[in-house]
Amino acid sequence: MRVVVTGAAGFIGSQLSEGLLHLGHDVVGVDLARCAAGSHPNFAYHQVDLRHDPLRRIFAGADAVVHLAAAVGQLPSWTSFEAYTGCNLVATQRVLKTCREERIGRLLAISGSSVYARTPSATRPCRPARSAA
Repeated sequence: MRVVVTGAAGFIGSQLSEGLLHLGHDVVGVDLARCAAGSHPNFAYHQVDLRHDPLRRIFAGADAVVHLAAAVGQLPSWTSFEAYTGCNLVATQRVLKTCREERIGRLLAISGSSVYARTPSATRPCRPARSAA
């Protein structure tokens, strides 16, 4: 299986990429920072900005996309609104559009800690609404 991992240089993205490679998959890592898995023969790295760089060539032939790339933290969403919305909304919209254009049937979008409210218990689960589709 050929899997595109956006945010591949981050902690979760790098661990996921290494795990997929260990299982024998081909991984295409996408990030602005350099990826640690870059020396593996089944790993292709692309240093791109998801907000505006071309994506179709990178996503072509993928069986699945795991979208991890994002600007993190709640404070920057208010102090750097344009950068935050660009990284989180525009980039995600472009990933979705490219998946549709390339007819990639599997997309997993991962959300980080910013979706959790501050509560006394760190084990409170996040319960996203189910899609009507």
